Amino acid sequence: MVTSTSSTYNIVNSFIVSNGNISTSTYGGVSIQVGTSNNVLEFNTIALNATQPGVVDGIDCTNNGLVARNNIVVGLVGKPHVNIGSNCVHQYSLFTPDNLAAGQGNMLVTDQAQYMFQGGTDFHIRSGSVAVGQAQSTGLTGDSLFDFDGDVRVLNGSTVDVGADEIP
Repeated sequence: MVTSTSSTYNIVNSFIVSNGNISTSTYGGVSIQVGTSNNVLEFNTIALNATQPGVVDGIDCTNNGLVARNNIVVGLVGKPHVNIGSNCVHQYSLFTPDNLAAGQGNMLVTDQAQYMFQGGTDFHIRSGSVAVGQAQSTGLTGDSLFDFDGDVRVLNGSTVDVGADEIP
């Protein structure tokens, strides 16, 4: 789990998976409470984090003006995956198995067999995943130019993949 209470942060190309407990956890994958317009939350894979009933298991965000983009958020059925109606904006992100966040380019994938990972505990996307080529690549800088493994993302191209992994 990643929790940020500092005024600035840069969370990019991270696998944030299998954190928390369904009986005791009040935060799941990422909890962002404060920040500035310079903050970055993009190209992350946030998957299978557990929380208490009714608590967000993906991205818990109350930050004014944060644009979280190009993330994969895999939650548990029937749990909120992001704060719907919060001050955060989600764009070009993939949500599964339910609870799509409103925003430009967001996708809901209800059939997990369609979407993604190599399998088991390997959260790298596989060839043919719905995440392939679905990210917004305009304006990428810094850490966003590369994926978790150091593979290059294509600037202003149509081949940039959502999540922490880019298929080379």
